[in-house]
Amino acid sequence: MENKIVGVIGGMGPHASNRFMELIYTYKKLKKDHLYPRIILDSNTKIPSRTRSIIYNEKSPLNGMIESANKLHEFGVNAIALPCNTAHIWIQSLQKKTKIPIFDITDIVSKKINEKYKLKKVNIYIFGTALTTKKRIYIKKLSNFENIKIITINNTNQKRIEKLIYLIKENNFQNNYKKKFQLILKNLKFKKEENLIILACTELSYFKSIKYKNIRIMDTNSILAQTVFEYSENKYDFFENNQIQDFWIKRSKSLKKKKLGLLQSTMLTKNEKYAKNKDEIEKNNVIKKIKKYIKNKSLLEAGSGTGRWTIKFLEYTKNIDAYEKNYDLIEYAKKKLIKYKQLKLINKSVTNIDNKKKYEVVISIALLHYLNDKEYSLFLKNVQNCTKKNSIIIFRETLSFRYDFELFKYYSEALKMEYSAHYRSIENISEKLGKSFKLIEQQKIFNPEEKKPETFQSLAIFKKI
Repeated sequence: MENKIVGVIGGMGPHASNRFMELIYTYKKLKKDHLYPRIILDSNTKIPSRTRSIIYNEKSPLNGMIESANKLHEFGVNAIALPCNTAHIWIQSLQKKTKIPIFDITDIVSKKINEKYKLKKVNIYIFGTALTTKKRIYIKKLSNFENIKIITINNTNQKRIEKLIYLIKENNFQNNYKKKFQLILKNLKFKKEENLIILACTELSYFKSIKYKNIRIMDTNSILAQTVFEYSENKYDFFENNQIQDFWIKRSKSLKKKKLGLLQSTMLTKNEKYAKNKDEIEKNNVIKKIKKYIKNKSLLEAGSGTGRWTIKFLEYTKNIDAYEKNYDLIEYAKKKLIKYKQLKLINKSVTNIDNKKKYEVVISIALLHYLNDKEYSLFLKNVQNCTKKNSIIIFRETLSFRYDFELFKYYSEALKMEYSAHYRSIENISEKLGKSFKLIEQQKIFNPEEKKPETFQSLAIFKKI
């Protein structure tokens, strides 16, 4: 499996960016250079000050961050890291304008704290800029956890923390700064219970190993660096938090309320008329190619939605088992297709296919890019198990030109909402299916759209050998 490339929006400040790169490459000790992640750093020191933009109403840093993110995307990175806690005040706005995923340091750190302190109480001290505290970028997330108590740092110590941050920004880290950090610790009246300091400013990362009485120190910069490393090794998935599932729940509710047309709801077009035209062209192109494979065969349809393809397959197949996870979508299919005795509609995820039954054909239409890594692996494992020699597997999917392209929480003007999808390449699918499956046909159905140059719609047909 290909390792992923990570882009870094740096320069906020430059010494913290250097420190972040150091933390990535010292996370693991590897024997060969090529085993380490490929990182592309844009040390964009021209991004306006995050603090001054809010306190003095000066120029916002958002456009500068968007420019860097889009340049990194053009360069071919799979995801972006932002080693500046304060910059995360704008992360939602930045993510909406950036197609590829951006690691949210506040989410990653908050999740790690919750896992660690799920069963015991802890007092948390947030060391960062005044703006980090003022905008509550950690407090909002950590306040939801019962065992966590946020301790407010008094003004005197807050000023000491900020002075130390700006000393590092101006001069890089100096050893004598450790004494200044220890003085801050000395002046804080820690509780007797367990105490945790979050280093919520990347400049403070240099103090992560300092030991002091009954406190623990958690460095956000180090946690982000570790996550980047894990992502590059395909061990971190942005789609574990159900963004895609939530999208389809909203979509099916809009269909139920008749805010969307039936075809438009699943084809994600601007209107029903355009969806009908596209549906007709698409079906003509696909059926022409696949009817010889599905005629009089037992078929498993994965992700059948409202049944827009199921009704067409019924003209040719012997019988169909159609799996669909979304309850509302499958209810629409039932109303339309209830008369067909050779059809069984199953309200289950494709990760829960009954492997005792063997199918002559498995077909997947616009499904793969809505599965996270775990679901994707399980589905293709199920395809291996529910097929026999000479079985045909048909994918009519939107594919990536590269091994992986992840579209994450991007604001779609056409849909008027955030949209996430994980597109895989034909090479990725072939690798996951394994050597028992041979690609026997592939054809483009639609060329890439001007606003979506990263993907194209393809028909790929495999045979189990």
